[in-house]
Amino acid sequence: QQLRESENRLREITASLPGVVYQIVITNDGKIRFNFLSDSISKYMDEKADEIYKDSNLLLSKIHPDDIGRLMAAIAVSTKKREPLTIIYRTKIKNGNYIWVRSDSIPALQEDGSVLRNGSIIDITEAQEAEEKLRESEIKFKSLVENIHESLIIEDTEGRLVYCNSEFGKMFGYTEEEMKNLNFKDYTSKESYDEVAERHAKRMKGIKVPEEFEYKGRRKDGREIWIECRVSTLVEGGKIVGTQSLEKDITDRKLAEEKLKESEGKYRTLMQQAGDLIVLFNSSGLIIEANETARQILGYKEEEFKNLPLKDFFFNDDLKNNPLKLDELGKGLSTISRRKVKRKDGGV
Repeated sequence: QQLRESENRLREITASLPGVVYQIVITNDGKIRFNFLSDSISKYMDEKADEIYKDSNLLLSKIHPDDIGRLMAAIAVSTKKREPLTIIYRTKIKNGNYIWVRSDSIPALQEDGSVLRNGSIIDITEAQEAEEKLRESEIKFKSLVENIHESLIIEDTEGRLVYCNSEFGKMFGYTEEEMKNLNFKDYTSKESYDEVAERHAKRMKGIKVPEEFEYKGRRKDGREIWIECRVSTLVEGGKIVGTQSLEKDITDRKLAEEKLKESEGKYRTLMQQAGDLIVLFNSSGLIIEANETARQILGYKEEEFKNLPLKDFFFNDDLKNNPLKLDELGKGLSTISRRKVKRKDGGV
């Protein structure tokens, strides 16, 4: 009678608790027997508590096949070490679906050598599914940032490197471990440091700064590289907490531009110093540029040449007998002709 009253009081207490409260006994031969299950078990199982007391497999058989081995092994270790156990697994409920549950239990050794475990089981399906979606989202995000061909960098208000993708390591030559202790001064050249530091300081004060710019970076080995950078300010809770930037190594492009400038400079020098009259014009026959010899011979100033029609330098009779053939030039064909050239003053 006293035992029954005690169990009834326990049921009254556990009725208001979330999940299922249970007590199991693990006998010396390793068998599991349920001594108590709170009434909330009926929410999840068709079997009655009294039925489960007689046959624990009615409940244990509901555990997901992929989880039962892990659960039994964890219980065995916890029981042997007399340590509390918290474990997450799946179990089938009466609608035929599996739910995620968290079990917390504490072992207590009995005089006969058996082990008593008092614990609870709580449905955490929503939290587990949310965590799984978050995990999938993180995997997708990581896959995205790791497969872009640009360096993704997050720096805090002091310019310390908070996060970067693997492309950053390739670009600047640092290992994953080394990247944990970097500041932007470590991968910025001396030539560009003041500008980069000034831009960062202004952003941290909320001052607008152009998002895109170029600077010289410095690799771990000391080699300088040109970087094209797009930076945005990170704000959390209305407070500026750092910056996020996408950076691309444009060293090859910069070198090509420099070589092109050198080539153009050499070409311009040769053109201007040539003793022959040289005139550049577009497909419409409008003058783009003329060299010094052309200006001297034809009597035009440099600014007067631009956008003048090429036909203005030839006499009408000559053009009738020998057209300029701009259509052939437009097709990439070369033309050779001998003409009288008309000076600005009308002379030949």
